[in-house]
Amino acid sequence: MPSPSRPLLVALFPFFLLACTEESGGPPVTPPTGGPPAEIVWAALPKDGAPSPRYQHTAIWTGSKMIIWGGDVGGSPPVTATGAAYDPKTRAWSPISEVGAPSPRHSHVAVWTGTKMLVWGGYGATEPAIDGGIYDPATDTWEPMSTTGQPAPRFAFTGVWADGRLVVWGGLDASNQKLGNGGIYNPATNTWTNTNAAGALPARFLHGATSTGAEMIVWGGNDSLDWRNDGARFSPTAASTGVWLGTTSSSGAPQGRERATLEWTGKELLVWGGWTGGPYLSTGGLLDIESGTWTSTSEDAAPSARADHASVWAKDRLVVWGGCTTDNCLQVLDDGGQLVPDSKGGTWYPVEAQAELAGSRNATAIFTGESVIVWGGRTSPSARTADGAEAPL
Repeated sequence: MPSPSRPLLVALFPFFLLACTEESGGPPVTPPTGGPPAEIVWAALPKDGAPSPRYQHTAIWTGSKMIIWGGDVGGSPPVTATGAAYDPKTRAWSPISEVGAPSPRHSHVAVWTGTKMLVWGGYGATEPAIDGGIYDPATDTWEPMSTTGQPAPRFAFTGVWADGRLVVWGGLDASNQKLGNGGIYNPATNTWTNTNAAGALPARFLHGATSTGAEMIVWGGNDSLDWRNDGARFSPTAASTGVWLGTTSSSGAPQGRERATLEWTGKELLVWGGWTGGPYLSTGGLLDIESGTWTSTSEDAAPSARADHASVWAKDRLVVWGGCTTDNCLQVLDDGGQLVPDSKGGTWYPVEAQAELAGSRNATAIFTGESVIVWGGRTSPSARTADGAEAPL
């Protein structure tokens, strides 16, 4: 069991869950409406033409297709710069160009601008990646992202699309040193700006971040000494270097943690699951941004404790699936749950294990507006998968 003063995953290059849906793009979120959700019934995705097995990759939704890119594929080198697009209407995969793609990596971020996919950061074969890329699915072409003024290369960080900008923050550098800075990338001008240092949170890694559409919200993570339960909002366009809008209240906040779900419901910040140096967690909280009040998520019928799970905000509920638990997160899970929030912490509905989708950790999840798609991940310490499944909602 790792010591709280030195998390095991730092030495292993942290498994950062990059299936945060606000980072990956997708349909606009809507406020929760309550009521029982549709049951999750998985239908396996076709394997013909799918990307090679991998984890710590990214997935974004373009409005018509899911794009998988990068990740840890094992072997030598262990990382890839390949990807593929999946069309749920035709149930067909198609490869995306490798010409001009960024260097191979895992644990990067990818966001959808509305017309293009931006890729930045992460870990290459031996060190953090120092470049980024812009992919246009309409022409199947890549172009480089400017490196002038970009933040220090990093991994175990977060990145979201907010108010027309890619905002990256926190993480670990090439020396495994925690970072309390970041950058704002404007694709319209292909330029980087440092995030404002005034009012910024203390340095951390393996934290979570989500986007309200206009702002980034950062919460939790590890500061090398402990697991944190604080956070803050950041507006990337309120000033030339953005503005930190104050910290979230710690009164009534969930226990500090890393590798947790962080989602924006359209009204509240939703935190669930993760790891706190000892046991894995099945607890969470809902933060009303206007009042600053936390409400604990219901533990009744909640999924079992886990980290490195896939999660996505879909219509009016949180969908959680897979992940891992037990010492060193070696037990991989194949079930999950749906949480419909309310003023009392919400109601959980189980997502049962099904033969159509084998358990994995560090899979990605996206919401198409009509269905949830889960893909990839790691099924054991040495095995990766190219399996996926879709469930209509």
